Amino acid sequence: MIRNSAKAIEGVLIFLKICGLWPKYRYYLPYTIYAIIFQIIFTFIYTSFKLINFYFLTEVSLITKELFICLSEVALFAKAINFAFYNTELHQMLVDIKEFKFINSVEMELYQRRQLLFTRILNFQLLMAGLSVFFSCVSPYFLSEPSLPYPGWYPIDWRNDTTSYFVVFIYQFIGIIFVSHSIILMEAYAMYLMIVAGSHLDILANRLETLGHKMTAIDIFEIKRSFRIDCIQTYTKIARFQNLIERIFSIPIFIQFLISGAILCVTVFQIDIANLIFYLCYCATICMEIFLPCYFGTELMLKNNNLTTAAYSSNWTEFPIYLQKLLVVFMEFTKKPRILLSGKLFSLSLNSFLVVLNRTYSLFAVLKNLFK
Repeated sequence: MIRNSAKAIEGVLIFLKICGLWPKYRYYLPYTIYAIIFQIIFTFIYTSFKLINFYFLTEVSLITKELFICLSEVALFAKAINFAFYNTELHQMLVDIKEFKFINSVEMELYQRRQLLFTRILNFQLLMAGLSVFFSCVSPYFLSEPSLPYPGWYPIDWRNDTTSYFVVFIYQFIGIIFVSHSIILMEAYAMYLMIVAGSHLDILANRLETLGHKMTAIDIFEIKRSFRIDCIQTYTKIARFQNLIERIFSIPIFIQFLISGAILCVTVFQIDIANLIFYLCYCATICMEIFLPCYFGTELMLKNNNLTTAAYSSNWTEFPIYLQKLLVVFMEFTKKPRILLSGKLFSLSLNSFLVVLNRTYSLFAVLKNLFK
């Protein structure tokens, strides 16, 4: 038996609490004060110093280097607001996950396999983010003059004072760890909910396929109960769960699509040998941020479509007439396509991912011709 079906997301929640991104936490008032202070220091002020620096930049190379980091921080700001706004719904979805009832060991195995997939993907994303942070912070030590990992304006003379330089360097180091991991973990929360919805659809399909097999005359009432409670009610809860995912994450994912295209274009435009590993890790992280929602959105669409086939695979020929009619109604209902949308405009599908990459390359080609 699975004691905590939301165990895979616990590490993500701990980090979000540390960063002040999980408002409905116990000790509400002290935590709210802490969260506001933390966000002001490492989101508002941290980003403001970099935006102010745009005013003093004249070289295209420096502007592009500053731009792709600032765009990431804009995405973080939008996601943080979204998390705070929908915090009640996010908490309730965790409760729904923990209250899901497993009937047998097969369903538990299906669920645990998907949880392991989430853990592996998250570890890979964190590895790429960690490598990006490491190489960006190491690179200034190989330059002849004092330099920061990321361009920015600061009200102290860090170029000529060693103490001031290390203060600013440590501030940027802590800030970029917070920014990079917060972006990934808020994306991971959406990915986790999509993976859970997919595992619940797998379980529902398994229930439908095995419905009525090895049935005896005495089991008719149990089949009726199982179909109405274990199948129809479960399908209703999964459908509501998917609707919540779309309502909560539709706008942030849409913003991520727009910003990621620009970030990829600017990043590829300024790749050089000195920072090659940093840019490759950074590009891999950004690509994962737009690929994973599209992949799991496609997966949810296919698994929803598979429910009709799963219901037909049940032993329906042995059902009473009224149960056969009920099954037909259910199958007709599952024929309706369920597609997650981003920004109410684009479907979360692999086709959308390819469109983003195509538009990114087109923009890159324009910039390359403009500045060659």
